[in-house]
Amino acid sequence: AVPLPPQEGQRRVAYNGEVYQAGCEIHGEIRLLLDGLQRGVLPDGMYALASWDPQTRQLTLLRDEFGIKPLYYSYQPERGLLAFASEPRALLHLLGGARADAEAIDQVVAAGVPLEGQTLFQQVRLLLPG
Repeated sequence: AVPLPPQEGQRRVAYNGEVYQAGCEIHGEIRLLLDGLQRGVLPDGMYALASWDPQTRQLTLLRDEFGIKPLYYSYQPERGLLAFASEPRALLHLLGGARADAEAIDQVVAAGVPLEGQTLFQQVRLLLPG
């Protein structure tokens, strides 16, 4: 059984995806990603990762370079809130709903996609790939 959330040393990790390396289980994939972050060279794969280091009190959010796995977030410093999820519905539930983002809707109508990092909801953003 994998403890939830997975731990790597002192770090707590939320992870969704796959690293393209044969025979690698979830802890090995997480280790490859954390090592790759330190070296500045990430492995091939499709993934979204959040890593909390309690010693440095640092949260790292990461997506694969092509953005195959989504990672949405909401940052509201006035409320002391930073939340993230793999789909906007979870954040909307946590936020008690959100208003539509008119600028993003205009972009979807004009170009077929919202601007980088925008979603159709105010206060919900999409972490850029890489």
